[in-house]
Amino acid sequence: MSESSLEIRNRISSPEKITEKLSDTAESVRDYSRLQVGFWKMLPMLGLETQGRGGYSDQARWLYEYGVYRVNSNDKASGMIGTYVDCESGEILRLGGALKLDSLATDEQVIEAWMSRGGRTFDAESIVASYFDSVDRTGPETTDGKTAAQAIEWRREIAGRLGLKAVYQRLVVDNATN
Repeated sequence: MSESSLEIRNRISSPEKITEKLSDTAESVRDYSRLQVGFWKMLPMLGLETQGRGGYSDQARWLYEYGVYRVNSNDKASGMIGTYVDCESGEILRLGGALKLDSLATDEQVIEAWMSRGGRTFDAESIVASYFDSVDRTGPETTDGKTAAQAIEWRREIAGRLGLKAVYQRLVVDNATN
């Protein structure tokens, strides 16, 4: 027997109640992401270590250059427009082409990103494991012909220029002294 309209209305009560439940869900996703900050902080250096092994990717470059991990694979936008996790804090951001790290994603964007891959989107531990697997499966040389020694030096130079460490901390430049 199916529910009547009145029974359904009593169960969900109102559009506002549905929005409240979605907001609670989005906040739970945000909490889940922030709780994994230790894993998120490992990704920028791992992104650099994977770059060139089997090819080059924007995802890896965004990790080591900007400290953000793109989570919304359904977002067809080009460039840096999309939903990301800030690897320094675990916060979920929406970037609109300019790197403004104070642009928190809306509840709808958080839920859309979560639903795009059934929660695996924010499983930082598994993401880190897959990056380690990628590094372990390949040698340090790059697909564009850099030898192992050249690739190691290339990654070392980039890490030095960006101030990358094994545990990510965004480099803050004091413009007053530069």
